[in-house]
Amino acid sequence: MSRAQARVALLFLLLALVAVIALVWWRQIEGRRLMLRGVHEELAQLSAIVRERPRLERDLASLNEQLRKSGYFLVEKSPKKAAKVLEDRVEWALRATEARLLSFRASADNDTEPVTRIRVMVSAQGDEQDLLQLLYRCERGKPIISVTRLRVRTMLGSRSPYSDSDAPPLDIQFELIGYLLQN
Repeated sequence: MSRAQARVALLFLLLALVAVIALVWWRQIEGRRLMLRGVHEELAQLSAIVRERPRLERDLASLNEQLRKSGYFLVEKSPKKAAKVLEDRVEWALRATEARLLSFRASADNDTEPVTRIRVMVSAQGDEQDLLQLLYRCERGKPIISVTRLRVRTMLGSRSPYSDSDAPPLDIQFELIGYLLQN
């Protein structure tokens, strides 16, 4: 092999080496360019979301206001006031009947959630019709309140002070549940 051929071969080898290095370098640049394009697209999406935030906050406030006006939630500002509303509903229902309230206990679930469950345990005594009316009156109307954990038992050995019949009075225990929408 002559010196000229060796130089040409060396030149081709050098060009091949430069081409391999350029190809590797170009692939790295292309990978970074694609990564930057993805980052740019994500930034554009995040920017669009940030621009939408005021509208979304207005929509959320509007939905919360609609929920408050819907009658599904108690409208009071605190769980204690909401429990007082449930207590007032029980007293209102009792006034319409001859049933007698034995005990009343209110409690609220965790109030860090957007919706707080207000529970009221009620124990009353009366005849069958009075207790049915009591349950009906507690559950009807707005805001919507559920009667749960119902337990009814007879007071055997007792005559009912509410009627002249021989039917013993009934002892009823139930739980009222209402929901308070927090701000």
